Amino acid sequence: MAQTPPYGFNPCPGCGNINRHGARFCDACGAFLPSASGSQPLRDGELKYVTILFGDIVGSTEMVAGRSPDEAQSILTPAVEAMVETVRVFGGTLNQVLGDGVMALFGAPLSQEDHALLACCAAFKMHEAVSAVPSPVRLRIGLASGPTLVGTQGEGPAGAYRTFGATIHLASRLQTLARAGTTLCAASTRSLAGPTAEFVTLGPRALRGFGVQQDVFALVGIRQHVSRFGGSVARGLSPYVGRDRERAELSTFAQNVLTGASIAVAIIGDAGAGKSRLAWEFSQSLRADTWQVIQAEAAPYGREIPYQLIGAVVRSGFGIDERDESKASWAILTTARHTCQRCCRYSHCRLVKTRRLGTGWIRSSGAMRCTAV
Repeated sequence: MAQTPPYGFNPCPGCGNINRHGARFCDACGAFLPSASGSQPLRDGELKYVTILFGDIVGSTEMVAGRSPDEAQSILTPAVEAMVETVRVFGGTLNQVLGDGVMALFGAPLSQEDHALLACCAAFKMHEAVSAVPSPVRLRIGLASGPTLVGTQGEGPAGAYRTFGATIHLASRLQTLARAGTTLCAASTRSLAGPTAEFVTLGPRALRGFGVQQDVFALVGIRQHVSRFGGSVARGLSPYVGRDRERAELSTFAQNVLTGASIAVAIIGDAGAGKSRLAWEFSQSLRADTWQVIQAEAAPYGREIPYQLIGAVVRSGFGIDERDESKASWAILTTARHTCQRCCRYSHCRLVKTRRLGTGWIRSSGAMRCTAV
């Protein structure tokens, strides 16, 4: 007789139902359970390396001065709700919500490998989100990464996580220092965010409560096409040793493709096993006059962006920068389509049909050749 799976403390964030241990979806409402993501849950009083976000509305006191509480709520609540939703979209944990601001944790209670980048993406998106609310406001945001002691939920006010450590105070001081419409980051956050986030160095600044000056950086942009492994390449790679068998198999697959076969290969392994390095070394071994390498990454910070991965594939294939204007991007696609019409022997080539089917199609390897299906 089948045994009933054990139940444990695996509550649904939507309906509160206690679910089976290890369940991925709620047994009651079907919602995805965050604890099923594979990240390690928080233990009581655990020291974790996290990124702290502080954000508040600039000039909120002046905005509500002389108004009734109901009027003040109607002015500030849409912006605060936009900030709360942005934290949720990028996987953060909302720890405190004040009348005109929020405090959020990235990397706790569930561990996140790229918590600093997710916090940067959330901060950058917050500025856009609050500018679209009925009563547009401006924010100032501070980010800092570092070891933080995080207690269990419910120990703090209103069920928040109690947090201790200098990282919290650093993020708060940076938020106070920031000008309207800007995000200031600590050096630790800049280092962990990698090449995807763009920063401007502001130099060392004296912050209240800190004995030494802190290096401060302003977050100015998020690149959508930069892979996380690209940061390692930019810093310089060590000599590649081993993986001869795997590289030989990939080379064999490549030769089969040149004869007309279509092959999809998945490289599977534990985190840190060298999957990205193997793929990069293989791509570097391909001859540029024979192959066109198209790179795209399903970044976790883009899970809420429609067609994010398809867009990355198209930009890589046609050399389009995501910061280009839409007219310039379409001009590149139009030129490629006209070139294909003159050279391609396939009447049903997808690149030729780009205007009718949309821009989400991929050009194959080789000059003046297209994939026909």
